[in-house]
Amino acid sequence: MKASFIRKVLIMIVSLYVTLRITVIVLYWTGIKGGYPRKDGDGLLTWWSNGLVNAARIKKTVFDPFNVRIEPGKRYIIMSNHRSLYDIPL
Repeated sequence: MKASFIRKVLIMIVSLYVTLRITVIVLYWTGIKGGYPRKDGDGLLTWWSNGLVNAARIKKTVFDPFNVRIEPGKRYIIMSNHRSLYDIPL
């Protein structure tokens, strides 16, 4: 389904808002407080990515043919293929 002009403008406004908000928060934490706990950073990135994905009304499914298990507390590298502007937030 193609978005209407008004829907596109709304997506841009929400995207700008969530991106500016996370930028200000991260600059504050790193510049004034000297850093932030990992759980807070993960929470911020989750909030940011959900804001972008929800604004665009993206329906998502996860396909895992290799049966990968993500364990809490471990570090992972997630690679994106950049086939769209939304693969990183997803």
